[in-house]
Amino acid sequence: MGTPRRKRRSSPARVGQKVAKRKAEETEPQNIFENLHFSTIPLGSLKGQVRRDIIRNRLIENGGADQVYDDNPKRTIFIADPNVDIDKLRQFVKANHDQPIIDVAWVSDCLRANKWLDLEKYIIKEDVGETPNKTHSGESSLLPPEETGEINERIAQMFDELESLVATSSDKRDTFRAMAYRRTASAVRSFNHPIRTIEDAEELRSTIGEKSIEKICEYLKTGKMKKIQYLKDDPSMAAKNELICVWGIGPSTADDLISKGIDSVEKLRQNDDLLNNNQKLGLMYYEDLLQKMPRLEVEEITDIVRGSIYQIFGSEGETKLNMIPCGSYRRGAKFCSDADYLLVWDPPLPMKKSDTLDRLVNDLTEKGYMIANFNRGWGEHAIYLGIFRAHPEKPARRIDLKIWPKNSLPYALIHFTGNADFNRKIRLYAKRRGFKLTDWTLTDPDGNHVQCTSEADVFRELGLKYIPPESRTSSVELEAIGEPGKEND
Repeated sequence: MGTPRRKRRSSPARVGQKVAKRKAEETEPQNIFENLHFSTIPLGSLKGQVRRDIIRNRLIENGGADQVYDDNPKRTIFIADPNVDIDKLRQFVKANHDQPIIDVAWVSDCLRANKWLDLEKYIIKEDVGETPNKTHSGESSLLPPEETGEINERIAQMFDELESLVATSSDKRDTFRAMAYRRTASAVRSFNHPIRTIEDAEELRSTIGEKSIEKICEYLKTGKMKKIQYLKDDPSMAAKNELICVWGIGPSTADDLISKGIDSVEKLRQNDDLLNNNQKLGLMYYEDLLQKMPRLEVEEITDIVRGSIYQIFGSEGETKLNMIPCGSYRRGAKFCSDADYLLVWDPPLPMKKSDTLDRLVNDLTEKGYMIANFNRGWGEHAIYLGIFRAHPEKPARRIDLKIWPKNSLPYALIHFTGNADFNRKIRLYAKRRGFKLTDWTLTDPDGNHVQCTSEADVFRELGLKYIPPESRTSSVELEAIGEPGKEND
């Protein structure tokens, strides 16, 4: 009996060809802001260096230049927080300036649309607040009538900002507030038409709370949410929000650092002896890790890691190592905070999970892709946390590699796809019906393990209608289709 033929494994060159081919087939946001000269005004939400750096990096990555005055720039603008008092803007910008002052939302809207959007709709008028428009409900609004497609995203971004401002608080009430703001942002983004009137806002009442409705109405009437500025005026909260942007620093560590007089990343760099190794790495790659990465870059990292898997473990045969991208990528996000992968042997191998990760991480390190390790100690769960750079000219990115047993794959997929609110919601639903859902198993009210072979099986066993990954948001509602644990027609 002859030796079975093995298919040729993909070489790094072939992996690179796949990436190049995909790049040619898809359009990655780039050079949207070509020939644009800009300056960010450090007021309001742009007062903090972290927020300004994020906006600045997005603009530069896509062709912009961080300077205002030039011999003859083709396009020059100021970028500002629209919620700042116009008098403060006038004080900051010369009265006789020729450059328009643009709402910062224009940057994210351009990136989302992957094109240059008309500036006229985003210009912050110097007479703002003097001649409010009227909505058909009779309530006043500062929103220009032609502005329809982007308004929901603007409102959602304000709730995103509120969430980030209260998420670091040690007050348990603020934990619930952060969850409420996150749910509201999700509900606004998924709303089926622009929110331009009080009646539009009232339609969300079944999904979000009374105070969130009030904040939306406040924005429709005044163009602002006072709560945002109130929170920003608290210096300790502003410092805390800046420090926790360093990977490995949580709210309690930030509180401890602030008590020592360290209230900024700049001061943290001068006192890095107070940090552990993971936090020092987070500080070292602080600017890179702040940036969200385009979906296409996650796919590039996926091809590189998969190429290593093929070379080490083989891509064909009776046994193979499957790699499934999870997290926000699997939910269809255009930009992701990290590259998150679930690894599963099919069928299971006697090889230790840690041995699999060791061989893969070592190979990627030798090739120069894996540039730092946050966590190299394997436990029962065998999870690797590290920093990956797909190309010398690209930012460093967070990467998670998790190896799970095949019989736990359906539960692990639900857990590691998220989002966090959806996970809490489905676990609470299971608990209230006597079940227990974890990333390892589903247990029925009698304590028996329920064998599921797919995510759809898990939903069905709980008596729920299946929700695809791209719909697992903070605002999604679980829909019962029958009694848990019973077959449903």
